[in-house]
Amino acid sequence: MLDNPTNEKISDEAKGEGFAELKGQPVHLPSGAPNYLVAIVHGLSIDDGRLVVTHLPTGAVTLLPEVDGIPYDPVWAPNGLGILFRVGDQLFFFNGRQKRLDRLADDLSFSFGARGKSYAFSSDGRWVAFARHNAIQIFSIDEFGTFSRRNQVSLPDGAHFSQLLWAVDNHHLVILVNSSDGLQNQLVWLDLPAQKAWTQEADKVIGLLGWDSPTGGLVVIYSDPERIGDEAAIFQSSGEIQKLRIAEEDEAGELVVAYRSMQHEVVAILCTEDLGDPMQLGVLPPGAAPARPWLQNFTRLAELSLSANGNWATFVDQSPLESTGESCGHIYIVPFGSEDAIRVLEAIPNSYCFSTPVFRP
Repeated sequence: MLDNPTNEKISDEAKGEGFAELKGQPVHLPSGAPNYLVAIVHGLSIDDGRLVVTHLPTGAVTLLPEVDGIPYDPVWAPNGLGILFRVGDQLFFFNGRQKRLDRLADDLSFSFGARGKSYAFSSDGRWVAFARHNAIQIFSIDEFGTFSRRNQVSLPDGAHFSQLLWAVDNHHLVILVNSSDGLQNQLVWLDLPAQKAWTQEADKVIGLLGWDSPTGGLVVIYSDPERIGDEAAIFQSSGEIQKLRIAEEDEAGELVVAYRSMQHEVVAILCTEDLGDPMQLGVLPPGAAPARPWLQNFTRLAELSLSANGNWATFVDQSPLESTGESCGHIYIVPFGSEDAIRVLEAIPNSYCFSTPVFRP
């Protein structure tokens, strides 16, 4: 563990020879739309990958510094100051203001089955929490991007980390953990000011989505053994599960991919009994209202993520190219609910492709 992060000076003009032709597509965006997008560009080599930031209005792209390995799971700081990401089990922060790369930690905990990441910013951007070994470590971060270690909280004995989420008050954390046999899930609640922790049984909870604005409840991904797929639900303090949608009896289920907190809507892949059917994305209103199909022309859509206000989406299209039949990773953005997706980064066959797009807040 690096209690005092290293400060590795880098150049803002860092370019990789393998991505010399990389360029974006300028996009005319309305007021209030996201201006920046970070993604991972992958080359031909299995060890070849970089983070790339795209300025959407101009299409200008900037490659972030090269690291020893492929970067994964980028997360913007809430104030846009920089980007948190991991390389293997190491945690890095790229400080965009100071053009500096900081290595914050090694030996990160992560679960291959988790729906989220092992690190997260608080919504006010003042704190970063991450899982390492069997503990949660909390760092403060100032307006210049300087990190200072503040706290460490151990997880229950025998528990394996799965996912963490900050509460909206920026003083509490909830962590999803599971037993060594994977059969028993629990929620661990941390009250950081009071230095207290308590656990709650949550056997059917397999992921944390966020917080529901109308009710303030914890929104989780809920596994129903009676159906294909999973569902979104509000986890009550009593442990009761309140499903957000009343499903029809003949529905196969869904695979939840996102949640719009202010709008109380779930975005999911609609499952069918035939696993060979094309993917169908749907917007699921609460209650008994039917699902609204979305992005119907993208049957191999992947890695969809939403802007902070839920009004824009970005995703990877893995549809085969007509010319070669190869699967490529183009990146699109689209106003939420619209079918008019705009390509902003184009994959080049036998050269590079993209994954994991995330809007800047």
